[in-house]
Amino acid sequence: MNFVEVSAGVSHSCAVTPAHAVYCWGSNAKGGLGDGTTVQRNAPTLVDGSLHFQHVSAGDQHTCGISTDNAVYCWGRNIFGELGDGTTIDRLTPTRVVP
Repeated sequence: MNFVEVSAGVSHSCAVTPAHAVYCWGSNAKGGLGDGTTVQRNAPTLVDGSLHFQHVSAGDQHTCGISTDNAVYCWGRNIFGELGDGTTIDRLTPTRVVP
């Protein structure tokens, strides 16, 4: 598997492929891997395959990415509203940021 960009967060990492898919691995306690679960993954796991990303940034139990159509999506821990969706609900899959 080839990657064109990688981002290391506090306890997980994510990377973008040349085909604009995002894969994440590591701790997934709050859904920061974006695979719809909270199961730890020790190998790269595909984030929602219906979305295509040009950039990704892993944070502290959450991740954000810019899609190929320039929309911003975030997923994972949201206790402080860090996902930008207007809530404080953790999201297990990419959720579009409210403009």
